[in-house]
Amino acid sequence: VVGAVVIWTFVRYDALTSMLVMFSQFAIQEIAGMMVAGNPFYTESGIVALAVVLLLLLGSCAALFRKKEIVDFDAITPAFAKHITERQRMQQELEIARSVQMSFLPKNNPSMPQFDIASRCAPALEVGGDYYDFIETTGNKLAVAIGDVSGKGTQAAFYMTLTKGFLRALAHVSESPAKVLTLVNHLFYENVERGIFISMIYSVFDTGKKTLTLARAGHNPVLMRKSQSAVVEIVNPTGLALGLDAGTKFSQSIEEVSIPYQPGDLFIFYTDGFTEAMNSRQEQFGEERLSRIVEQRASGQAKEILEEVFAEIQSFAGKAKQHDDMTIVVVKVNKSEP
Repeated sequence: VVGAVVIWTFVRYDALTSMLVMFSQFAIQEIAGMMVAGNPFYTESGIVALAVVLLLLLGSCAALFRKKEIVDFDAITPAFAKHITERQRMQQELEIARSVQMSFLPKNNPSMPQFDIASRCAPALEVGGDYYDFIETTGNKLAVAIGDVSGKGTQAAFYMTLTKGFLRALAHVSESPAKVLTLVNHLFYENVERGIFISMIYSVFDTGKKTLTLARAGHNPVLMRKSQSAVVEIVNPTGLALGLDAGTKFSQSIEEVSIPYQPGDLFIFYTDGFTEAMNSRQEQFGEERLSRIVEQRASGQAKEILEEVFAEIQSFAGKAKQHDDMTIVVVKVNKSEP
């Protein structure tokens, strides 16, 4: 029995505890012999010795349970540390997502004499999946794409880069924006989990025909200010977002429009971070305010218009936090176009 107890204490606790059990058993056995020897001296000494052993046992048990309490207390600290580590991990993830997002955006605007172009992506604190790109295709054409992936963080950044790869690979397959988006949608739907989607506009400026042809996959409309008009027009063809349908509904809903352009015409591509920007009263900036700025500043250069839009957004939002990415591409047809 004693052997079983010794083995149990060794397995349950440690070697020191099992040694204490063996010593206690030996001590109690010897003290019991002294107490029954019949000699008053041995009896008294046995009682004292037994008291000492019992005190040692009690002290050891108290220390053992105290140790358990300390261990339990220490277990709380790692939980707190885990919380801090998790926050640090999330912050690092956001920084990585922001870095990935910005690294895959164009470093420079296209240098084409026919156009004055300005662009910017201002990521929010919690990075979204805003995306824009310029692709110079055959025949002196310029493709402009802008999109917004659902979700935030590294996942959104990953899907954004995936979509960029799809679009760049397929942009040269067809001159039709609707056809290109249909092909991109097929690849996106086949390779992305359900529930993830991306809104996008894909447009092609044909400098030979002097036309802008575009298709919209569930994205914000294009704002157009013609040089001979005082108002902004909304270019808003129908279309589903990428990833919502395998192909039939998408191809049936996607609409392509072609618009002739002339010197002085202005086109604004943007994401919903602008129209859904909020102030402290939870009011949204809205499409109407954005259109009004474009109407008022249409005579300026592309960069001036872009800066004015951001300035108005900042003035409207005040100290309210930016809750979504804000991406804009301003394309103005040069009056000195050859």
